[in-house]
Amino acid sequence: MNTSQLTLHRAQIAVLTHDPHPHYTERYLPEESMYWTHIPEWIALRHPNSKITCLDIGCAYGTLAMYMHYLGDNKVYCTDCTPEYISTDLLNAYDVQFALNNIETESLPWRMRFDVIVLTEVLEHFNFHPLPTLRKIRSYLNSNGNLYLSTPDVLDWGKSQYYSSLQEIPLPNPQHDIVDDHIYIYSQEELHKLLQHAGFNIVKEAHAPGSHGNKHFNLELSLII
Repeated sequence: MNTSQLTLHRAQIAVLTHDPHPHYTERYLPEESMYWTHIPEWIALRHPNSKITCLDIGCAYGTLAMYMHYLGDNKVYCTDCTPEYISTDLLNAYDVQFALNNIETESLPWRMRFDVIVLTEVLEHFNFHPLPTLRKIRSYLNSNGNLYLSTPDVLDWGKSQYYSSLQEIPLPNPQHDIVDDHIYIYSQEELHKLLQHAGFNIVKEAHAPGSHGNKHFNLELSLII
């Protein structure tokens, strides 16, 4: 194992030993790194032994939040639109700041900017057109910060049942009922155009194997200044 893999293993052990959600141990643990395979190493290469501020949006069980905690003397914040998955024991044990937050319709509770923002397996769950939310996320990054994103590839996953094109997706509306599902699956061309319009450069891009051979995009992004 290299250093990044050892750190990831350490993060997973932390989640496992602090009252994890049953789904994490029963199913998700063996699969999770197949979705964002390249991202932990990219973060470690970009920010070696740095004291940085990190934000995990849609943190779920907290593996990548713990990974960033263990990388160095980093301050880690995380959000999710449900408190169901993240363990309170885990948050308390490692002084990770958590906020219940819907990034599409709400502002973050912390008035600060971050060196690293992680958005893994979240974009496809957005209920609204992603451009306003991606621009909002951009505003939370430091000028030399990076966004790390993973999302399924439509070539393997196929289109969702909700919308046939990005143009059909409504703009953010806090009165809208939220659906927890894959709302829209992106092609590479759609993803590239969307990220450019949101103000991001693509620094690195690769495919993660996903589960059952259904690949996921992995991207490291910087700001277009």
